[in-house]
Amino acid sequence: MAAATRKVPLATSNSVNINQGKTIEETYQKKSQLEHILLRPDTYIGSIEKHAQTLWVYEDDKIVHRSVTYVPGLYKIFDEILVNAADNKQRDPKMDSLKVLIDAENNLTTGGRNGYGAKLTNIFSTEFVVETADGKRQKKYKQVFSNNMGGKSEPMITKCKEGENWTKKRVVDMAGCLGKTMKVELNGSRVPVKSFQDYVNLYLNSASQLGSERPKSFYEKVGERWEVCVSLTEGQFQQVSFVNSIATIKGGTHVDYVTNQITNYVMNAVNKKHKNSNIKAHNVKNYLWVFVNCLIDNPAFDSQTKETLTLRQSSFGSKCELSEDFLKKVANQG
Repeated sequence: MAAATRKVPLATSNSVNINQGKTIEETYQKKSQLEHILLRPDTYIGSIEKHAQTLWVYEDDKIVHRSVTYVPGLYKIFDEILVNAADNKQRDPKMDSLKVLIDAENNLTTGGRNGYGAKLTNIFSTEFVVETADGKRQKKYKQVFSNNMGGKSEPMITKCKEGENWTKKRVVDMAGCLGKTMKVELNGSRVPVKSFQDYVNLYLNSASQLGSERPKSFYEKVGERWEVCVSLTEGQFQQVSFVNSIATIKGGTHVDYVTNQITNYVMNAVNKKHKNSNIKAHNVKNYLWVFVNCLIDNPAFDSQTKETLTLRQSSFGSKCELSEDFLKKVANQG
């Protein structure tokens, strides 16, 4: 009987050989969840292959646009810790410091709140340090995991000062997203970004260093959940956006929501002023550089690497209706 149609009786004992002489135990191996994650990492964290892509990167105290080679899955397990740290700011408004230590020799040494994303970081780390403090109870907690979460030290609980609340984890993006109430440090040095506007200026300064004039920008904060900044490009749409401090490098519905308001307003203003013109929304969009920083309820993304927000606008949990004054400034600049 051909191998494709061979059947094994339900009562077959474990000693019966199938599949070219292998036992059932050898053919079908039960894996623990941790083993499955390590064997199939792309299912949980995205691609583990090297990708070449042109991205904005921070180097030599400035942001530059260049081709980089990176592994999306590795980037994501590092990013999960940062996002968890940013989430803690929403839970605890008194949080005022985020310190990041990167140990290049030992791959990834970091601590954080132990959510599901952080567990993935733990599993893919040779060493993972959880360190946090509770100022109310005046207790400090530290525990070290090793060998892909296979080993762990005994928890070390010590005293700390009243009011000392912090969770140790990653950086420049965080400083821009979290704003003036947070001090972000990287390897002992404070990141020179104190607001989302400061963060946007890093990009605009980079554009001016390439030989062109520094483009003007227009900023607006809408409610407690949205920050928008708009500048102009020389003919190709660009966007830099964040959802709950997650970098959505390919944009998504939140960027579309903001951009559509701008393009429709500018299109109507230009066509009204110039009766013979027939400007379309996509013509306007090509000349926009849109920056968005927002907080959204239960965001949904296109993949494990969370590069594109797919959640419908009606489910955002808040609105971002740009003011007439803001839209006029953008239209007049264009």
